[in-house]
Amino acid sequence: MKFIKRKSIKSKYHLSLDDGQCVQGVFVGDPVAFEYQGKNDEDSKFRFMANFILKENGAMTCKIVETGWLLYKAMEEMNDEFNLEKHRVKVKREGVKMETRWSLMPVKSGELSKAELMMLKKIDLHDLKAMVELRKGCTVLDLGETAGDTSTEEGPAW
Repeated sequence: MKFIKRKSIKSKYHLSLDDGQCVQGVFVGDPVAFEYQGKNDEDSKFRFMANFILKENGAMTCKIVETGWLLYKAMEEMNDEFNLEKHRVKVKREGVKMETRWSLMPVKSGELSKAELMMLKKIDLHDLKAMVELRKGCTVLDLGETAGDTSTEEGPAW
């Protein structure tokens, strides 16, 4: 019997970057925030998924960006100045395994044209909420749950 390795399954749908790599693309649709429950109650972690459209092998495709609080907060803050659904950004990964940090930067002159926006609408997005709901130990969060006085730079206080 032949089996597919988990990494190869994930890399098909998820944005997969090595240490120091970066890509340009556009976030489309609302991110889906969720809580991942670890082995005991104190191990719960904030995570999110977002659809990210980029050019891969000459074609536009949608990948899932999945990471934690720092990139989520950076996206939220950047969206106040640049509409992330209408502006190209550069996403960069630095580090490996549990020491990974993702960063986000707007692309200079990255505002999308009307033609580019129309092209984005033709690309199928992933059903992020359904993907989270299928995962054991994950609970989708209401978009309003992570905002407010209970959060810090390190994430929501739960």
